[in-house]
Amino acid sequence: MSHVADVAKQAMGYVYDGPSSTTTLDPDKFPDHASEHLKTVGDYFNTPPYQEAPSQKNGVAIWIRSADWTGPFGSPYDGEYGRGTLMHELNHKHMVGGGFSHKQME
Repeated sequence: MSHVADVAKQAMGYVYDGPSSTTTLDPDKFPDHASEHLKTVGDYFNTPPYQEAPSQKNGVAIWIRSADWTGPFGSPYDGEYGRGTLMHELNHKHMVGGGFSHKQME
């Protein structure tokens, strides 16, 4: 678990608001999300079915719905959405045991 905590500390500076993001959904960074219909991370969040969070495949960046984060980031209580989403996305990171797929996390 300490490895996940180390990655969480590293990622704290790389968590961004998804719905307002103009970051391009580059296929190298977002191979599972880039498409001809979705051009930006904001598009990914704002197009049905509305998504909760993506994670950069080849880096530490994570996008969340920051308006739904019910407590200040890094506080003892970040709220169910914030903490659960962050932990989910951190587990996708290659720095945490090679990165886990959804099936492996189940």
